Amino acid sequence: MAKFVRLPIFLGHCSDSGVLCEQICVPVPDDAYECSCYGGYSLLQDSISCVVNDSKIKVSYSLKQKGNELRKKSKALGFDGKSHLLFPSPESAYLQTNITIEFKFDRSADGILLFAGSIKNSDFIAISIKNDSILLRFDCGEGTVEDLYRGPLEKNVWHSLHVFRKFCAQSEIQVDNRSSMTDDITELVHYKGISVDKGIFVGGASDKIVGLEEKAGTRSGFVGCVRRILVNAIPLLDVQEGVNLSKDKAKNISEPEEQEPKKSNVNVSSDSSEKKVKETSVNVFQSKNVGFNGNSYVQLLAPEDIDRYMELRLSVKPKEADGMIYFDRAMDRVLAIYLKNSYVYVLFSIGYDKTLLRSEFQIPLNVWKKIEVWRSGRAILLKVADQMWIENRIFGKLSQDAVTKTIYFGGAPSAVLLDDLKAIKGFVGCMRKIRQNARMLHLHRDALVSVNTHDCGWNPCFEMTCEGDSRCFNKHTSAVCLCRYPRYGKKCENKSENELSSKSMRFSGSSYLRFASKEVMEHVMGGTLNLKLSMKIPKNENATQSVQVLVYAANGDNHGDFMRLHLLKNKKLELLIDLGSGVSVLSHPSTVEEGIWHDIVILREAGQISLIVDELEISTTAPGDSIELNVYDSLFIGGALDGDKLFDGFIGCIRDIFIDSASVTHPDHASEAINLSECSS
Repeated sequence: MAKFVRLPIFLGHCSDSGVLCEQICVPVPDDAYECSCYGGYSLLQDSISCVVNDSKIKVSYSLKQKGNELRKKSKALGFDGKSHLLFPSPESAYLQTNITIEFKFDRSADGILLFAGSIKNSDFIAISIKNDSILLRFDCGEGTVEDLYRGPLEKNVWHSLHVFRKFCAQSEIQVDNRSSMTDDITELVHYKGISVDKGIFVGGASDKIVGLEEKAGTRSGFVGCVRRILVNAIPLLDVQEGVNLSKDKAKNISEPEEQEPKKSNVNVSSDSSEKKVKETSVNVFQSKNVGFNGNSYVQLLAPEDIDRYMELRLSVKPKEADGMIYFDRAMDRVLAIYLKNSYVYVLFSIGYDKTLLRSEFQIPLNVWKKIEVWRSGRAILLKVADQMWIENRIFGKLSQDAVTKTIYFGGAPSAVLLDDLKAIKGFVGCMRKIRQNARMLHLHRDALVSVNTHDCGWNPCFEMTCEGDSRCFNKHTSAVCLCRYPRYGKKCENKSENELSSKSMRFSGSSYLRFASKEVMEHVMGGTLNLKLSMKIPKNENATQSVQVLVYAANGDNHGDFMRLHLLKNKKLELLIDLGSGVSVLSHPSTVEEGIWHDIVILREAGQISLIVDELEISTTAPGDSIELNVYDSLFIGGALDGDKLFDGFIGCIRDIFIDSASVTHPDHASEAINLSECSS
């Protein structure tokens, strides 16, 4: 379990740029420092922050408990979704909050666990249960920060939730002994504290709070029990120790009726298209953090003044290194912002003249970074996070007749893109805090058309039940059931009752055979390998939209040796092997035709590597002196699951698998067989 410990003495020097003290830094021996305050101010319990001596937010605690007292080992407090308790807020909670809540529930229902902040203004911190996940939101007055700690959370079990916030620049969430989630926010630097008017609401919040649902993600109260609340090391509630500092009368509530999340039907349409968009059922809750899956985009009306100038600021958290972030077009004038190999590119073109900017450094994946782009006349500027401004201009004449009607985020329809940009897929990741030409954009609320977007952090498995002992996997924001053989089907609802008569197995694109036994892995890791299989692509199978994995072997940390056999979009095979000294690539010239069986062989004799397709062999020699493939985890055939990534697997049939002399004719021969059924022919 994580322990958030803050010491009064900090390692470092007062000259460091990252010194923590709010007012005065005092050097102490052994390369450390401590914080102090100006006259008339007092140091808070966090040993960092200062407060004026006559501050009205000061709360003192006597040894004799005030408010509602509980005897030791009393019952936990129950909440029915319509009740809440109010606790005093510790003075140290202004600049940072270190919260522990122990709670449990017996049914799924959205609700507010904790809320503190201003009644009428924007300052707040809220912790809610949303779709069986923990939703954290807070605002110091400069904009809302949102983090979603994915569930689901087990019912009828006590959970220990830890939430830490420092200023509006850092947050951390952890549930029980699971991995913690941290968020470093670099774009919010002007305001640090959260003003608390009434105190800390638990189990719900007052309906007098302005914009409560937008702040907390729900207006409903928590349905369940709470037994312990700790804020900045001060126990507000601890039923085991008889502590209850609440200002209200505590109530034990009977079990409420189960409630389903509210849903509404939303018709999405666009004035720019006569096509009807299918009616979709969506959650009422709409996050300001919008998620994109690579096949998503949002279309909005362009600002009225965008043809005179364009100023765009947004924060992105990419999950993949390539993707379209922003696009607008008016006749031949085009502005595109996209990622390529984790660099940020800006293309400004008027047809016969164009310029391309690139960020100085790559941006990391899964980290929020701010992007700023300015266009005025023929000049274009780019700034990424703390990198330097980059500037260039075009010299051609701008058309005065060009009028930009709509803009796109996260991608765009192929029909509106330039030919050079059509190869760039959509953005994969999250966007937030989008400001364009002096107005804030809400991509959900303001959209003319929204395609395949989702609340950032939303897990589609919340709404999917996989039968048997199968589990759900979030693949590009689509719920995929990983059905263990003999189960198969979208929800693993089907079960193969008979043995495979044809000895051939059907793979769906989310299927795989995994071999992890010592006997098999010795063949894979040894100095030689002879891997054979026969494959067939179904007739009328259109060109694949992605690379399909046929054979995969790598270590779980994605470092070091690996072997991959891919079926490319053009239906040709490509083998990649790294024995530790560099990647060897074999691209076979043969096209895999539909509807017929093809024999595939991978041969390796030390560093000599061959790929054979229907007896046509191509070969290469691996660089370096390595002669073994040092892969210890597993060998996958037909697809692969590596950590939190489910690869796009093969779609078709496979039979006659040989790993050296070992024959594989049935799913039971593998350590794990997922989403497999019999191939009819």
